Amino acid sequence: MRTSTRGRTTDGRSRGHPAPTTREEASTSTTEPRREKRLLRVDEAARELGIGRSLAYQLIRTGRLRSIKIGSRRLVPRSAIDEAIARLLEEES
Repeated sequence: MRTSTRGRTTDGRSRGHPAPTTREEASTSTTEPRREKRLLRVDEAARELGIGRSLAYQLIRTGRLRSIKIGSRRLVPRSAIDEAIARLLEEES
């Protein structure tokens, strides 16, 4: 990062104050609490459950993990993850 004689970088930013790197960082303020997504992609839901994506799709096919379809996207409500865990524990006993 090159600086000019006035304490600014050559792209106009003040030193010590980097520009936001993502669109999300640019659109949220630092005082606003971060909200969790209510709908997760299947790979994100699988990560939350600690399983692979294929097994997550299998659980969806068998009805043990609720999901919805919006357009071509298959999404899992966050509440469905806790329900799936409870259902799997019930099946186990």
